[in-house]
Amino acid sequence: MDLVRDSKMTDEIEAAVRWWVSALRSPHFDNGDALTSGLARMAALQVSVSEEALATFGRLLSERLPAFLRAGWWDKAIAENCQSLGSAARVLVCDYGPGGLLRDCASDAGVSGLRFPFKTCMRINPGCVQVGCGYRAPFEVIHGDVQPRQDDEP
Repeated sequence: MDLVRDSKMTDEIEAAVRWWVSALRSPHFDNGDALTSGLARMAALQVSVSEEALATFGRLLSERLPAFLRAGWWDKAIAENCQSLGSAARVLVCDYGPGGLLRDCASDAGVSGLRFPFKTCMRINPGCVQVGCGYRAPFEVIHGDVQPRQDDEP
């Protein structure tokens, strides 16, 4: 199996959406400061989110991610068999609130930006989805595997 060329965008999208919906259902905050993180958690828990709103958010994100990923050189990464090619354009990011696509989907679904985890970055590449959740958090693979870089091979 070829990690990149055999990837199916739907698998990566399902993993990404599942992670974000779970993160919104049970918010986690880590900006490197315990007091601020605790206050943010208290504020987020004051803003309820319904299962219907979470389902709508997930549906919107699923519908909009293909165009977002293709705009980020998804097809070129597959053609070149290079998972990381264009990867900087295929990230979903929250600093102290959701940005871009996440913000738009949340707004359209009626989900408050207060429920999004601080300092979070998700990389969505062909064959692999990774998340770093929290201040200086290492990236964790939530789907697939990381393709070794060509210059890392002997």
